[in-house]
Amino acid sequence: MPKRNSQITGVILDEPYSNGLLVKALQSGQARISFDSDYTRKIRTKALNPKVGQKALEMLLLYDKAYLGTPFDNMDLEPLVRLGLVEYAPHTWDSLAIEEDHAKSIKALLLADLRRKGFKITSKQFDDILGEANDIHIGTIAVLAERLLPQLEHMLGVTDTTSDKYSVGEILGLSKQLQAAQKRELTDIKLVEQIQYSYNHMRNLIEASAQLNAPILTNIPECQR
Repeated sequence: MPKRNSQITGVILDEPYSNGLLVKALQSGQARISFDSDYTRKIRTKALNPKVGQKALEMLLLYDKAYLGTPFDNMDLEPLVRLGLVEYAPHTWDSLAIEEDHAKSIKALLLADLRRKGFKITSKQFDDILGEANDIHIGTIAVLAERLLPQLEHMLGVTDTTSDKYSVGEILGLSKQLQAAQKRELTDIKLVEQIQYSYNHMRNLIEASAQLNAPILTNIPECQR
């Protein structure tokens, strides 16, 4: 949150406003696509509503600078960067790990973010899975390694390994994480992935807001637990 009685440095644009500003910049020649792809087409599709881009422009005029909350690949925004109008908001949290106590403190925000992206999740589902989220993530990776190991051994010509007696999880000391992943359904594993992405995104926005002393423009509806 911006500090009171301190100079506001700009406004942070969350999705879809950063997408909307990008499309406006493309239309005016102030940005260009380095090379077209499904990614760039998806970005442009997300910003089809002209009101979203117009709102982003209004905020840019009001605050003099827009910090993009989402980095863009394949997009050249150099003209706007040179003019000092656009800058990427800092991303200080680059881990998929979730700090449970912190996630609980912003639970309503995370639920609202997930729901706006179309994920149907209840408060109870969130609580039930949060405590094991990190273990499920690591365990899922270990399970995948278990499945790939025979193929890797075959490719490398390895015939005598301890993996004949012990699993990858046991060798790496990940028995707890393996159990957490193996007892979960695929839908739970995918839900953990989405919670991780949401936590990463929202934590970065919050920390950037405090660091830059800038408000966040977002389309997240009023948070309800």
